[in-house]
Amino acid sequence: MASVPPGFKPGIANLEKAWGSSPELVGHAQWSGMDAIDLETLQEFCRAERKLLIFRAPGGLGRQVRGLGVEILPKPAAMKQKTHGRWIVQDGRLYTSDWDLLSAWQRTGNGYSRFELGADSRQTAEFLKRINRQLLFPLQHGANDDYLDEAGNARNRAIGERFIAIDETGGIDRCETQVLMKAYYATRGLAPWLYG
Repeated sequence: MASVPPGFKPGIANLEKAWGSSPELVGHAQWSGMDAIDLETLQEFCRAERKLLIFRAPGGLGRQVRGLGVEILPKPAAMKQKTHGRWIVQDGRLYTSDWDLLSAWQRTGNGYSRFELGADSRQTAEFLKRINRQLLFPLQHGANDDYLDEAGNARNRAIGERFIAIDETGGIDRCETQVLMKAYYATRGLAPWLYG
């Protein structure tokens, strides 16, 4: 991590600039509501592990409070208040949207196989430990696609409309609607799409 230069002004955009984040990553961060520093870390992680990770974009207001010199925590899995695109104060602590994984995939030969990250699995715990060692804003849980009810449907069907995917080459793709995300799944052979 780079040191903060003299005259540094607080705010995540200034922090990203001070740390040398590329304008392209800053653009992806502003669009998604994530941070460029973590997006770069996720690119490196996906290249090293040959993974495709798809996130629900958390939205904008959470970005505005990160990098201000106060402790801001990702919303823990047990917190039921909605933080998508905003921040909340609870018990004197400031929380904002965590990076919500929609799904995770392992590159295998010519395609992908699901890298299951459901509740209470050893694979999920080990994955979170590996990835969170590197992130400034740690993941709080596994992938939405892997939390299923008894009928095999996603428990959480409110997945929003904006998504960001980071593939095994470190490439980043944005999908602005569920329709585009469904098409992304289809073109990459990611099945099933659980959201209608």
